[in-house]
Amino acid sequence: MDSAALLRTTQVLISIGVAIQAAETLVARRLFSPAGLYDWRVLSTNARWTARGVGAALLNVLLSCPGILVLVCLQLLAALLVLSGLASAWMVVAVGIMLIVHMLFLFRNQYGTDGSDQMMLLVLAALFVYYLHPTSRMLTIVFGFVAGQLVVAYLTSGVAKAISPVWRSGKAIAGILNTHAYGAPSLARFFSRHRWAARAACWGVLCYECCGPVVCWIDPRVALGFFAAGAAFHFTIGLCMGLNIFFWSFTATYPAVYYFAQKFGGVLVH
Repeated sequence: MDSAALLRTTQVLISIGVAIQAAETLVARRLFSPAGLYDWRVLSTNARWTARGVGAALLNVLLSCPGILVLVCLQLLAALLVLSGLASAWMVVAVGIMLIVHMLFLFRNQYGTDGSDQMMLLVLAALFVYYLHPTSRMLTIVFGFVAGQLVVAYLTSGVAKAISPVWRSGKAIAGILNTHAYGAPSLARFFSRHRWAARAACWGVLCYECCGPVVCWIDPRVALGFFAAGAAFHFTIGLCMGLNIFFWSFTATYPAVYYFAQKFGGVLVH
């Protein structure tokens, strides 16, 4: 797969994630209205400069309703234009809109976010930098940044699990699935009854996150197997835990890893 196709794949995957998140926000717009759970009048009291002064006045316009919903609609439109291919001549503008609105959204809602929100931010930032200076050298740089972020994300998560007795014992999966926020009661009961399955699942996740980023460098075909396992892994977690952009944010990094697998594949075996 050539670099243009890999770049397009990244754009499509991350834009789908952005569109889903924007649609979710619009459906749950009451949460952002006055007296809603994410009322900006309350959230703005986290810091003095967001509650008072000239900066606060500007933020009130942008982050209160209906300002935040207008920005999200603009972000959704930009994502749809990228997906349709109509923004090909204005990619820096479309990606810039998605990035800026996502940054404002994360600044506004500092509670309830997760790793997929952070990964989306990094991928959008990398694409924006590329489109400011769209050359093959810049593509290598931004793909290197994105691939590095995925490796760090997986390795840190994997090592943290490896040193955790709860994960090694197999109890972590059932515990997570038994929570209110990320729970799936039927699966929690299954893993509680079948300890062997819980231990296999915990060790499978642990080994995948620790070893996956390494095996990608063996051969591009091995990398494809890693991506297939990763896609299934992220899709299952997103489905069970209600993390609707989890799959899209992380799989959007896979083309960058494959770019380097093609470029340097076999480095570990030659």
